[in-house]
Amino acid sequence: GRNFLAERSTVQVVPVVDPSGGFERFDQRVINTPARDFANYGLGLSLDLKLFDGMRSWREIQRANAGIRAAEKQIDEASLATAFEVTRRFYEVVKAERSLTVLEETATRSEELVRRSRALFEAGRTPKSEAIQSEINLGNDQISVAQQRARGGQARAELAVAIGGAEAETIELTPPGELDQ
Repeated sequence: GRNFLAERSTVQVVPVVDPSGGFERFDQRVINTPARDFANYGLGLSLDLKLFDGMRSWREIQRANAGIRAAEKQIDEASLATAFEVTRRFYEVVKAERSLTVLEETATRSEELVRRSRALFEAGRTPKSEAIQSEINLGNDQISVAQQRARGGQARAELAVAIGGAEAETIELTPPGELDQ
């Protein structure tokens, strides 16, 4: 860089001394300074060292540790929720299979009742309405069996999704022994 000082005049008050060594008076003198131009160089170095940051870095470390603990708890919660959902869907499949077994047995008994009521009607012991009613009951039982098979297939598919996408038909279930007691 460069510095430029323009020409200027200044008035200064100076003491006038007598040649014999005594003081005489003060005088004002005008001093003219010519214009000047000179180079101006500078070099700087800055060093910034924080000795105390107001505990900010410690708070950030604590915040990060709290975030880690929260993430671990979220993983635990997600694991428990997944385990609960798989367990719930497992028991839904078991319940659907047990209900299907009961409904199939009911349909089998209804078939027997249809045969008996037809035989009794043909023997002339019961009216035709009882034979027709037993056939209606058999049809309703067969509809219930078909609906329960569909529910069981849906429950298996939901279990397969909860497990991770295995095919529903390939899943083999063994209910716990406590269910049979």
